[in-house]
Amino acid sequence: MNKSKQKEGIKETKKTKNIAKNKTTKKIVKKEVVESKKEIIKNKKDYFGVIFVSVSVLMFLVLVFSLAWFKNSLFLAKDMIEIEKIENGSKISQASDPFLNMQNQNNEDLGSPITSNLDPFLGENSSKKIKIFYFADFNCSFCFEQVQIIKNVFNKYQDKIAVTWKDYPDTKDKKGFSYQAARAARCAQEQNNFWAYSDLLYKEGEKFSTLNSDLFLVLAGKAGLNLDSFLSCMNENNVDNLILNNIIEAENLGVLGIPYIYINDRDFLGNLDQDELEEIVENELRKNE
Repeated sequence: MNKSKQKEGIKETKKTKNIAKNKTTKKIVKKEVVESKKEIIKNKKDYFGVIFVSVSVLMFLVLVFSLAWFKNSLFLAKDMIEIEKIENGSKISQASDPFLNMQNQNNEDLGSPITSNLDPFLGENSSKKIKIFYFADFNCSFCFEQVQIIKNVFNKYQDKIAVTWKDYPDTKDKKGFSYQAARAARCAQEQNNFWAYSDLLYKEGEKFSTLNSDLFLVLAGKAGLNLDSFLSCMNENNVDNLILNNIIEAENLGVLGIPYIYINDRDFLGNLDQDELEEIVENELRKNE
């Protein structure tokens, strides 16, 4: 009997030891699992950090190369147009265009836009007035928003400011809307209707995909232009010289994109809202006091 109890005691002791051992083992395993999870989380953080840095560097490089490519394409614009004009036997008359004379004399020192009555303008180009020069393209929705703001500011300060339009179209596709719209607007300018016609180009430009060049004649009718004179202008290349001059001017100034605004000797890339533009005008007016 005593032997039987002794055996049972030994079994119970072993069972207790095994339970304790199992608990200890479970604690060790649980601790290892926790440590493993911590290590995994740490590795994930390190991994995502590496990915974030790599992506940031890649995006920066893409931005740098994009800007370099864009600037290079701007410098090619002048050559592309001049080559085409040479092939067509067309030359720009220096006698009729003061900008080309100035460019030949001082090609590298152009620090501000050229004031010229050959470009569309609002107000009087007086030396006493604040001058706003606006480089834009008709295939640009932001440009339309900006020109409306410029007109609003002009209406408020029209006795104190003068606004000049400068063409900066896309010259890669000379038959595309951007360049042809610039030509059409210049033909409207010949009939003293540039600003109203330019608004129509912005508002109805999407119809070019179906109407093609007929759109410009349709808009000429809506603007009340003489259609025969308008067609004659579109079939000639006189307005191309004016557009080319603006493109060369933009390149010499280092204009990198549109909309681009000069206000006296200050320049701004991108849109300015009306409050910002009015504040800049007010600052320039205080300088002249």
